[in-house]
Amino acid sequence: MQPEITIITVTLNSVKTVERTIKSVLAQKYDKLEYIIVDGGSTDGTLDVIRRYEPYLAKWVSEPDDGISSAFNKGIRMATGDLIGIINSDDGLVPGALAALAAAYEPEVDVYRGDLQIWKEDTDTMTIEKPSLHIRYNGLNHIDHPSTFIARRAYEQYGLYDEKCRFVMDFDLLLRYQQAGAKIKYVDKALAFFTLGGVTFTEFDRAKRQEFRYMLRKNGANAFEVWSFFAVKYAKMGIIRVFGKENIMRLTAK
Repeated sequence: MQPEITIITVTLNSVKTVERTIKSVLAQKYDKLEYIIVDGGSTDGTLDVIRRYEPYLAKWVSEPDDGISSAFNKGIRMATGDLIGIINSDDGLVPGALAALAAAYEPEVDVYRGDLQIWKEDTDTMTIEKPSLHIRYNGLNHIDHPSTFIARRAYEQYGLYDEKCRFVMDFDLLLRYQQAGAKIKYVDKALAFFTLGGVTFTEFDRAKRQEFRYMLRKNGANAFEVWSFFAVKYAKMGIIRVFGKENIMRLTAK
């Protein structure tokens, strides 16, 4: 059985990158593709790009939203596919990704996790990161949101993204699904790419700390587990400052 696959691209003022994302999706040449774009009210020319590709889109909308989790959920509610992937406007699908996903499809699987290509813009180098198949209360998980695809019925059964979260909504969702007994399958192929841009990997401001704490506690982490998470997170940040992010990624991506 070949599944219908919905790809959702969430964008806001992404005129420099959104066309690359759109092209990566349409280049899949997958017969049962539903492509949806959810724009948050762009004013920089993004809408002009989207309109050029309108004949190839199942649906698109441009209107203000309540944040990225709200935009994700808006797209999911619009989707009709068996599987749903979210490819943001600075990410993309690698060639053959949807064919590989379809080949791995099993109706009873809830979540598919593939490898992620991570590109570093300033050096044009790439590493392959393998996803964590068991999510833990620590700072060492590979969440790899772009290369994760979820069955629409799983969203209906286990819930959508927590709209209180702006940074860790994907971590939260995977942790919730795991705790609820969702069936997860690994796809042994790079399915998507992610480009490291302007936000530094070591940035960990107060808003993010509060959100991580909220997410961990609501998913059952005790005080020691929350403390351990932050201890690992800060240790990792310190190691990256000393040895460099690119070198650490090479060591941890395997």
